[in-house]
Amino acid sequence: CKLQATHLNTVGEHTWLDLILTSNPSLVSSHGQHTAPGFSHHDLIFLTYILKSPKPIPKTLHRRCFSRMDLEKLRNDAAEINWDPLVDAASVDHKVEIFNNIVIKLYDIHASIRRVKLKRTPAPWMTEGVKMAMRRRDRAFRKYKKNRIEDNWVLFKSANGVIK
Repeated sequence: CKLQATHLNTVGEHTWLDLILTSNPSLVSSHGQHTAPGFSHHDLIFLTYILKSPKPIPKTLHRRCFSRMDLEKLRNDAAEINWDPLVDAASVDHKVEIFNNIVIKLYDIHASIRRVKLKRTPAPWMTEGVKMAMRRRDRAFRKYKKNRIEDNWVLFKSANGVIK
């Protein structure tokens, strides 16, 4: 690579003070040097490296699907359960175990477990607070669209400013 001296001395010799080192030169796509006369006696040196971000590994979760659950059938099945073993259990731990087994059996019937594949990891900055602020902003905008008055516009603008 043909670069010039990077430290420009006004008195004395120019020096090669700055270095860029790499263990894999085949990944270097470009490099160079720019003068910076307005703020430094050093030239700015740069290197552009070819990097590919790793593809996220899809994550598989198992979740119960409660959205299609028929609550009336669930109530009927829960009403038919024999609760005597729960009442007769000697210890609290055993009662909890029996209760959990009963609830899990009900859920297995009425809210089956589905396999969900997450192809992309959620954005780390998308917290519950941000989601709530976005919902508030969207609600304010819908209100403004229904009734286009100045107060609704100000409400939307203030809600939008919270997100940015």
